[in-house]
Amino acid sequence: MDAEALASESQKKFACSTSVAELPGKKGHEVLVQGGVIEDLTKHLVDQYGIPKRYIEVLDKTKK
Repeated sequence: MDAEALASESQKKFACSTSVAELPGKKGHEVLVQGGVIEDLTKHLVDQYGIPKRYIEVLDKTKK
């Protein structure tokens, strides 16, 4: 999967901010997404790309 293409698609589809970074100590990239789109983006990744939920990591910094 092309991380840059996914970041660009997510920006347009969910009106959020994205960035792509290399995974520290691993091969590959991660797509960082900012905005209140956790549930919608997760559903999109599972439905559109068939990515299992166990591979989707969510870090919600808005919850206290």
